[in-house]
Amino acid sequence: MNGRVLSRVHKASLARASVAVFVLEATLVFLLIPLPTFQGFAVPIIGFNLVTSLALGWAIYRYVSHLEFSYDGQGFKIKKGRRQVTSHSWSEFSRASLVRSEALEFSVRLYSDGGFFEIPASRLKLDPFKFRFEVLELLGAPKS
Repeated sequence: MNGRVLSRVHKASLARASVAVFVLEATLVFLLIPLPTFQGFAVPIIGFNLVTSLALGWAIYRYVSHLEFSYDGQGFKIKKGRRQVTSHSWSEFSRASLVRSEALEFSVRLYSDGGFFEIPASRLKLDPFKFRFEVLELLGAPKS
């Protein structure tokens, strides 16, 4: 695909993964290290915990929930994490609309005869309104 590729960091998902690792590491430290030893080395232990939680949080984020979106005049591909890849052609869809989820995130919904598919514009850090018009042009549909 020789078109446009978007791969932006979704900071909330990255923070969620890093905080989960930090809490897990902190719990293990408090369970496994005696209190007098911890009091003597609190700053280095917490510093190590912060650094490793950021590194492991980044790895978990990239593996599980990082979105990569690429598209051109023929179709698009969305890759979530390292595993899940979804590809579609623009010709599969007839209409597009802008929808907002309960989490207040915008998506461009593409309609076909068998249902619909959503491109998460907010998570990709796209202007959802402009992106909807760009998708309509790619679909060859009149703007409505």
